[in-house]
Formats: sequence, C-alpha cells, structure tokens
Amino acid sequence: MLSRRIVIALSAALSCIAAAPDGASLYKSRCAVCHEGKPQAHMPTHDELAARTPEAVVKAMFEGSMQPQSAGLSEEEGRAIAKFITAKEFSTATAAAMAGQCSASPKAMTIASTDWNGWGQDLGNSRYQPNPGLTAGDVPKLKVKWSFGFPGDTSAQGQPTVVGGRLFVGSFSGTLYSLDASTGCIYWTYNAGATIRTAVSIGKVGSHFIAYFGDVKANAHAVDAETGKPVWKIKLDDHPVARIVGAPTFYNGRVYVPISSIEEASAMGPKYECCKFRGSVASLDAET
Repeated sequence: MLSRRIVIALSAALSCIAAAPDGASLYKSRCAVCHEGKPQAHMPTHDELAARTPEAVVKAMFEGSMQPQSAGLSEEEGRAIAKFITAKEFSTATAAAMAGQCSASPKAMTIASTDWNGWGQDLGNSRYQPNPGLTAGDVPKLKVKWSFGFPGDTSAQGQPTVVGGRLFVGSFSGTLYSLDASTGCIYWTYNAGATIRTAVSIGKVGSHFIAYFGDVKANAHAVDAETGKPVWKIKLDDHPVARIVGAPTFYNGRVYVPISSIEEASAMGPKYECCKFRGSVASLDAET
C-alpha cells in the first residue's frame, strides 16, 4: 500500500514538471512571419540570425527592437528560440579578468574646448570641431593606432566621447568603458545592465567629474568619470518599450535627458493598441 502511494505521488510530481519550451514552434509563431521568405528592409533573414550568438538574439528579443514580438515570453522560452535559430549553445564560460588594463594611473581629469564631449560636441549641438588637430590633407595618411574589441558583442552603437585624454564608450552588452585615448588600455568598466546606445556627456559637479548616459531600458546613469563608481541611476519612463538613445546634456548643475521608444516596432503587432507612448525630456539634478 505504501509503495503504491509513493508511485502515485511520484507520478503526480512528474506530471507537474513542465516540458522544455519548443524553440522551433515558438520561432514559427513569434518570429517566422518577418524573418522567413522575402527579405525585408532592416529585417535580418533566418541565415543572418543563425550567424549570431544565442546571447545576442536573446538580448534583441528582451531589450531590442523585438520586444513587442517577445512580450509574454519567459526567459527560458527566449533562450529556446535563440538556441533553435542559431543552432548554438549558450556560453558557459565564466567572466575572466579583462585583458588590456592600464598599468599606469591617468592624468588628472580636465575638460578642454578641444575635447569631444557628448554627441554634438558643444551646447549648440553643432557637431563641429573648431580645433581638429589635422587638416583635410592629413586624412589619407592616417593609420590605425590601436583597436578595441567589445567582449562577446557582435555590434556596437554608442558614439565615443573623448575628454581629458580618456575615451568613454558604451557597448551592446551594457558595459561602459573608460579607455586611455592614446593607447586603448582600460582604466575602468561599469555594468549598466542594458545596452548603451547614447554618447556619454561629462560634467563637473563641485570637484567631481561625472559621466552621464542612458540605456535602452530608459534608465539614466551617473558614474564617477575618474573611477567608474556609480553615483546614481534612475528609471525615467515605465512604458514597456521606452528607451534612452539620445545623449544627455549637462548644463549649469542639471542633466537634460531625452526619452524615446521603439513603439513603431510595437505597432507591427496586430494586437497592439497604438499609440500610447509620448516622447519627453527629463531635467535632473546632476549631483543626485
């Protein structure tokens, strides 16, 4: 009698264990309509997706333009789709100490008029460098001095900022890097937790230099520009596809942050009630 009860209990327990997600059927129902058949503008084909890493596919589904199509999916289901489309396993390697660390301390931080700070270089967003340090005739003579690869990434979207002999740039995987502008060695890194597409704007608050930027989950970040230590982080919009892709602007103790979305991708879904997002600008205290 006891053994029979054990068998019944075991059978009941096993029946409660959900089957592993079917990546093929989920891909067919969620993704195939856009990624199969006739190629579409700005839409990768099945073969192009297959060439990516499963990590990159999952990031696009839950942070990128595929968020509307991925709505309601669990992380396990997203991983099943990524494994199916790429025919690759997720990496199990642990993060090793990053190579290329700077061996010497950087010079004291300064902001000069010849630096390239933020997206537009100046408050007028002119995107013009009055003191470039080279002429048009010098351009054909330029050679690669150093290069830097973003670990594990297959794309990069954030524009570099060059201030005080340092280069600040965000990555697709969500890491902000501070590099030596002359050699490319790494001073520090900061994990934002989401893709960084914005340029970084450097401002001075009191005696501290702070790096300001946004991520694709609509978070604005402030990081100590000399050490990489977080100063503050705030989510500026709760809309599910809100994001920050425009560079913040620092002025007179405030940071002005533009907030946008990828609702145009959401509108591709026949069940999406369009349009509910409104772009905005937030004015934040630069220190807090």
